[in-house]
Amino acid sequence: MDCKRFLVLGCWLAQCFLAGSASSAQAFETVRVAGTGASLGLMRVLGQEFSRQRPDIQISVIGNLGSSGAISAVLENAIDLGVSSRSLRPAELKRGATVTEFASTPFVIAVHGEVKVPGLSLKQLAAAFRGDTAHWPDGVPLRLIRRPERDFDTGALRGMSAEMDQAVTEAQGRHGLNVAITDQDSADALERVPGSLGTSSLALIVTEQRKIRPLAIDGVTPSVEAMKAGAYPYEKFLTLVTGRSPSAATQAFVAFLRSPEVARLLPRYGALATSRSP
Repeated sequence: MDCKRFLVLGCWLAQCFLAGSASSAQAFETVRVAGTGASLGLMRVLGQEFSRQRPDIQISVIGNLGSSGAISAVLENAIDLGVSSRSLRPAELKRGATVTEFASTPFVIAVHGEVKVPGLSLKQLAAAFRGDTAHWPDGVPLRLIRRPERDFDTGALRGMSAEMDQAVTEAQGRHGLNVAITDQDSADALERVPGSLGTSSLALIVTEQRKIRPLAIDGVTPSVEAMKAGAYPYEKFLTLVTGRSPSAATQAFVAFLRSPEVARLLPRYGALATSRSP
């Protein structure tokens, strides 16, 4: 190697060393986030946007703990911010949990991507849950994806109508059904099982780019526009949960999530900013 090339290589290596040293010396805080599965994709995309604006703060989204798991983790200081789809319980409030209103997203009935039916009436949906409808119109078996009894989605299904309440009770007693424990489990099953029908949320489908399709209910397609207008009444609220003494970085991220900038971004991801509680 001639002298000139040696000098060039030496300068390049020195620059790499200095750049690496500067990078390692740059300190940043991490905000650990977990919560209901409907929020995880949303927290990832918004966290990335926040960190572009605040490179001194990194957002780390942990796997699906669910609402209750995330609230417990906040109270144990295992995470910094939880996202819940249920109201806080008196005992959680007494321990110092604080809730901040954030967003809502359409709660949807979803199907495998190859199911051809564009929508169902509530009566047809109840028949599917009871087991009265065993096949789709093209002959493909209808395979119900059930959620646990105490899950938000099960309660939301019960609240759709009195007939749905009874149909869900019957579905909970049916043997041999696929049972999805988490929102991501449900989306996985809906993608994997031909002819599947189950529950999800629009924000999850959009942000995780899931290959499942939300159905119109009684002729109304789930969308943020229809939800905002009151035409589509089924929604899942997402609230932010912090402990007694959230860090400055956590407070900055919460403020960002409640900002007009994020309110403008949310419809792109299947959600709306809200001032209401779940």
